[in-house]
Amino acid sequence: MPPAAFKLSATASRQRGLAAIGVELELPGDGVELEPVASGTTVVRCSEQHDGKIVGELAVDVFRAELVIDRDGLLEEKAHDAADAERGRVTPPVPVSLPGASGFRAEVVRSGGLPYVYVFAVAPHDLGVDGGVLVTVRCASPEWPAADAILRTLRVAGRRATTQQPANDAEVLALPVVPPSRR
Repeated sequence: MPPAAFKLSATASRQRGLAAIGVELELPGDGVELEPVASGTTVVRCSEQHDGKIVGELAVDVFRAELVIDRDGLLEEKAHDAADAERGRVTPPVPVSLPGASGFRAEVVRSGGLPYVYVFAVAPHDLGVDGGVLVTVRCASPEWPAADAILRTLRVAGRRATTQQPANDAEVLALPVVPPSRR
């Protein structure tokens, strides 16, 4: 039976040579595959297919960064740079939060492949953190329910794990409700 959840402790992340960031997520149910990645900055990938076609892909990367000074500026820049790398129409990053962490989300609409891309750059609230997490969601349509379900379970923690709920549930990581503008 394939794994239904993924967990990487901050200690295991550090042992891989990454930032001391812990990551946890759960799959929404049948149809979504989870693939833990043993080396590199990508720690886990999830994907869903229907009738042999990919509906969506989600990848979680852990990155090193000095987030003590200008934390928000660095996370906003990270989200923007990752979105620019997708080569499409990029919307400016907007703030997001989740239990124990916060950061920015940028959106990209590109031609070909999986045209809708959402990039989240987040970091734990732990002041001693030495990096963050980059979540990239690519999907065939503006909405991918499995990605929403996975993002709602995502937990990011530093060495001192905290998972306090955000003050405003509307700000929790999720794909946008409003579809991208058309030109």
